Amino acid sequence: MNSTHVSIICPCYNQSEFLVEAVDSVLWQDLQNWELIIINDGSTDNTLELATSYALQDSRIKVINQQNHGLSVSRNAGILASSGAWLHFLDADDKLLDNAFSTVLTYQNQDPKTDVIIASYSYFKGVSFFHSHFFDENVLGLESFFNSNIAPPVSFFIKKSCQEQVGLFDESLKSCEDWDFWIRAAKAGGKFKTIPDVLVGYRYVPTSMSRNAVQMYQALKEVSFRAVKKDQRIGSDLPLNQDYPADVEENLKYHFLRCLGVYLMQGNVSESINWFKGEKEKWNWKIQLKDFEGMNTYLSFRYFLEKNEIEHLLNNTLPDFEHFFMEIGFNDGDLEKAVRIVFAPQLKKRNHYRYGKWIGALINRLTF
Repeated sequence: MNSTHVSIICPCYNQSEFLVEAVDSVLWQDLQNWELIIINDGSTDNTLELATSYALQDSRIKVINQQNHGLSVSRNAGILASSGAWLHFLDADDKLLDNAFSTVLTYQNQDPKTDVIIASYSYFKGVSFFHSHFFDENVLGLESFFNSNIAPPVSFFIKKSCQEQVGLFDESLKSCEDWDFWIRAAKAGGKFKTIPDVLVGYRYVPTSMSRNAVQMYQALKEVSFRAVKKDQRIGSDLPLNQDYPADVEENLKYHFLRCLGVYLMQGNVSESINWFKGEKEKWNWKIQLKDFEGMNTYLSFRYFLEKNEIEHLLNNTLPDFEHFFMEIGFNDGDLEKAVRIVFAPQLKKRNHYRYGKWIGALINRLTF
């Protein structure tokens, strides 16, 4: 029997300021038969020195040093070096919460046939947790993964035997490699289970201005079409590995608007107008006003809710959205409605700041 229960795969590229918190969250776990594999992906900060100092203090911590190849290559290097019965993907800016491994082990013992456990998670910024995403205790079917990824990598715990059947992360994808990986695991017959316990923290870093929205959309499009097709990378005789009828084009609209929100936030107004018109015509989308709500997500500015963040968005970003809606043909009434739909979280929060919790809530009920 494997004495190492879980191998934690921790890629790090120039995030040494977060690495201490991630590593310490492993060291503080009550279940101690783990190994932590830190992959320094060509960092130019002190990641390597920091990781090495941890490894010298604890033999369960191993360090892989490589040139910069990206997240998928780093995770794959960790997988290939791992010896645990289970794998966990802990990015250097995320962290585990108390008793994460022992809780997963409890669920595993209740149903030994479970291959993948997906824990509930909380967003955090600095030392503050500000939003939790809770799952019911549920067994998921393949169809749960057709439309989008359901959780960040840090929420997933997968049996090594399941991973070996699925293979490694697709290094050709520039984004969405984790979604692609879980789809393959589901098609391979892996049994997925969500649990209500919040076991991990997913750091919210406002990096919207540096995200490559076009590249992200291309990857989302690629994986969306892969999701409903037979996958040649796993066994062709697997009963769930087949073609499925699905309206991929409608799902692409959802992904596109999320990426468009990022692109427009970055100030690419004329490019966003042309991109929107081209994709809308290409896929013959029918877009309703409420669909534009998808432009405000965690990828763009969904959790920009501090007073200064709201004022910056409404003063500097909202005018670009107004220009966009005007140029795609909205009349004044629809333009105003669209802007209120996109910026609803910020406008509602501003009312709370201005008028207090109770009066602000009343105004929001009357105006939204």
